[in-house]
Amino acid sequence: MTPEAGNTALTRRTSRVVILLQRAAENGLEATTSRREDQSRVREPTFCGVMGLRGQFSNPPRLLSDLLSHSLTGLDKDQDLGGVRTTAGRPDGRRKFGTVSGAILHVLSQAHDEMRVKAIRDEVERLLGGTVSRFSVSDYLLTRSSGPRPLFERTRHGHYRILRP
Repeated sequence: MTPEAGNTALTRRTSRVVILLQRAAENGLEATTSRREDQSRVREPTFCGVMGLRGQFSNPPRLLSDLLSHSLTGLDKDQDLGGVRTTAGRPDGRRKFGTVSGAILHVLSQAHDEMRVKAIRDEVERLLGGTVSRFSVSDYLLTRSSGPRPLFERTRHGHYRILRP
């Protein structure tokens, strides 16, 4: 790099810094400059002032702790669900442990041949009387079809059958 090219690059950098400092002054922000550790001649702006936030969650109507209180701590004893419709056995919408896996075992034990995951899920929802996440069904089938003592056999993509003793 020639000395002239180096001076041009330095001039461009310093003009950018000047523009940033002018914009900060126009917006009412204080701007200071600080030298780099190597004491080079380029100065970088450091802004001290109020940040303007934009977006959906930047200025929520309630405190963030209020918005997250239900998901972090659950319902209080005196707290109402507020018109939330539950889809499963417990008041907060969760099922008792093992109900989905028991229903999957029941559905596949009644089947005479392999079944698609979608058909298994539909039958499980019918048995339990509510919606079941497709990930709950597919994850249980996938994890219990491998390992030292598998319960199911994956016959092909998306199809499972129970291993009979």
